[in-house]
Amino acid sequence: MMRDEPRLDGRGEWIARGVLALSAVATFGWGVPGQLVSTWDDGRFLIDNPDTTEVSLRALRSIVLGVHFQAYHPLHLLSYWMDVPWVGTHGPTIHAVNVALWCVVLGVVQALFRRLGLALVPATLATLLFGVHTVHVEAVTWATGRKEIFAIGLASASALAHLTSTRWDDRRAWLARVLFVLAALAKTTVLPLPAVLTLADVVLRRRPVREALRGQLPSLVVAMGLGLAVVTIWSDHHMIRGSGSARGDTSWLVPGTVAHHLLTALWPARTSPLYPLTREAPVAFLPTWIACGLLAAALAWAWRARRSALGARALFGIATFLLLLAPVSNVVPLYFQWQDRYLCFPLIGLAFVAGALVQAAPRPALAWGLVGLAVLGLGARTAQYAVAWRSDVALWENAVGAQPRSFYAWIKLGEVRRDAGQLAGALRAYARAIEVAPGLRLGHAAFLSALIRRDEMRFHLPSDRAALDAQRFMERMDDSVRLRELAGELAEAGYRDGVTFVLGRAFDVEPVTDEQFERAALTQLHRQNRWLARFYVSRLRRPPLMPELQRYVAAQRARLERERDAAVPVNAPARTFPSDPTP
Repeated sequence: MMRDEPRLDGRGEWIARGVLALSAVATFGWGVPGQLVSTWDDGRFLIDNPDTTEVSLRALRSIVLGVHFQAYHPLHLLSYWMDVPWVGTHGPTIHAVNVALWCVVLGVVQALFRRLGLALVPATLATLLFGVHTVHVEAVTWATGRKEIFAIGLASASALAHLTSTRWDDRRAWLARVLFVLAALAKTTVLPLPAVLTLADVVLRRRPVREALRGQLPSLVVAMGLGLAVVTIWSDHHMIRGSGSARGDTSWLVPGTVAHHLLTALWPARTSPLYPLTREAPVAFLPTWIACGLLAAALAWAWRARRSALGARALFGIATFLLLLAPVSNVVPLYFQWQDRYLCFPLIGLAFVAGALVQAAPRPALAWGLVGLAVLGLGARTAQYAVAWRSDVALWENAVGAQPRSFYAWIKLGEVRRDAGQLAGALRAYARAIEVAPGLRLGHAAFLSALIRRDEMRFHLPSDRAALDAQRFMERMDDSVRLRELAGELAEAGYRDGVTFVLGRAFDVEPVTDEQFERAALTQLHRQNRWLARFYVSRLRRPPLMPELQRYVAAQRARLERERDAAVPVNAPARTFPSDPTP
């Protein structure tokens, strides 16, 4: 099947590689000036990680012998010794190194497509579709995404070495196996590669199945061993959890994942570092059915046409996409079921199919023009998205705009606003997180943390208890007695909004009568704690009955009316009393 394979030398090859490098620089270069994204793993991988900031035997032992950040990826961590120990955590330099590495990787991918039988122009166009795709922003523009670059480059080099081997035990075959192991030590999602190479031998090189399997047996054994280790590590670090759609049915999670990544590959308009979880929003039934149906139809056609060059290449490319997606397809449910970077390596299969279609097109010039337009569109979208990774605030504002139902995106936006002192903006972000997933405690605790910080600024209190009290609140959210105890401690320390938020949760857990609220409000009025009296009045389900409280409410309303008439523009929203300070 690969008898029409073109020669891999000549001036045109170098021109094509230059085009690939220039395209990568023009596309991903927009993200180079950005700083490290400390709120999205750059902090723990680079800024606060002594293993990557110093070149020493201690660091080497730690990297090689230890599990770091819920994974075993020593080559990924060692890759930062190329720049971080020498320039420090200087974002532009690290990003520039990533772009340079990506240019090299694209050259390897193009050579792989050529070895798989594509002519120069189709192979180059397929590599461009692959290389400037928006999902690679996480690999190239994000410093921590370097693992994707190394894994894709080494895995592609492994495939290239295998395709140039003539026997299962010659030097190139063993080189392919060594490169595969190195790729897996950068990122273990490359573990299906031996199955992909077996498929290439059977479908494209027309080798017997037994011979193809024998050639991949050592790599398959390594892949199975590493796969078991990965599942164990994920389980030990709580990275695996049961999940499913809102229908309570987990059977749609795997096809939903495949459909999501296929649709993202075809139309990456809403890429984001974080997506809604299945426990926050159901898997969309209709898009899943349509995408999986189209994929199944294409696979069935390719199987029937496998005797032709186009059919065999389409079969190989589609199957490669599915095989490389398998580790992140939620057969084993992942904590974050969808991530753009999960698509980086599987995308190579779809790009190869596109190259095969271009090569088989009856009017090559038209096909080249259409793919060129697609590359320009992808490049523009990728450059736009790369700019969003220049800062933490820009990233998470972009994320909530693209995926407004993502609970964790709102949490991250709240964090960066809170740390920047923008507490009003942080509270709005946390309130949206609670609205998206009211059952997740983290959103409520984060909201309380921002309230406590705001109280500390307003009343000049010591800024040392926000994180601890938020954690205590999260642990006590279903215990009204302990919540009231926490509210009492906060009140004694001089807090106000934090107190009312905690009390509001306590009364939601264990409601009290309107009569009790009135007595509590009257007691606080007599103690001159008008802010707390106002809160108790706001919890009433009817107007107050006690004459003193009625006079108090009327006076407050009259005061607010006078303030609004004196200072608030006509078109501004009116304030009301009483109001509930809880979100």
